[in-house]
Amino acid sequence: NLQARRNYRKADNINYADGDWESNINWSQGDMGNNPDFDKENPALSMYQFGETTRVSDKARVYKGASWKDRAYWAVPGTRRHLLEDQSTSFIGFRCAMTRVGSPVGLGY
Repeated sequence: NLQARRNYRKADNINYADGDWESNINWSQGDMGNNPDFDKENPALSMYQFGETTRVSDKARVYKGASWKDRAYWAVPGTRRHLLEDQSTSFIGFRCAMTRVGSPVGLGY
């Protein structure tokens, strides 16, 4: 029941005896924020692996727009993708959205 879990009108007084081990005073052993070796123990659990790869360099190029193969999401002007300057794809191009094909006045008859 989703409504029973959301508690906006009164305090959520949960302690470690209720299963909230983070509020226990002795819980620092497993706390990944206090453990500098957490990423080394299990790198798959690391949310952000900083320093591994980056697209901020002189070799990276930003391209915007969408091709025939992309979803409509990439056609939004605010979306950007990065590609290294020595890489290429077969589908970089553009996609135009037109409401009508042909002359603006129609066929004239």
